[in-house]
Amino acid sequence: MRLAEVAEEYRRQGKPLTKGGCIRVAQYTRLRFYHQKKRWKRVFSVSLDSTIQDEDGYETEIAQTLLDEKGIDLDRWLDFKNYYQSRKPRERRAIR
Repeated sequence: MRLAEVAEEYRRQGKPLTKGGCIRVAQYTRLRFYHQKKRWKRVFSVSLDSTIQDEDGYETEIAQTLLDEKGIDLDRWLDFKNYYQSRKPRERRAIR
């Protein structure tokens, strides 16, 4: 396909497309193909809504497996809250 495009361009310019020119076009076309193929391997995307299977066999969305560093660990927060409320007022002031 590319060879036909180059031949048409050369015909418009009034130049002959030689055998060497055909080989050169084929080489560059091959190089461009493998360069694009290499780029396709590197670039991919994954939807966070897609499901995966964990080691126990349960299906989970990928988004659920990401850590939320800004979020609060509710179990630790409740444990500390219970600990804090069970202390005497003087200890609470020291903790604060």
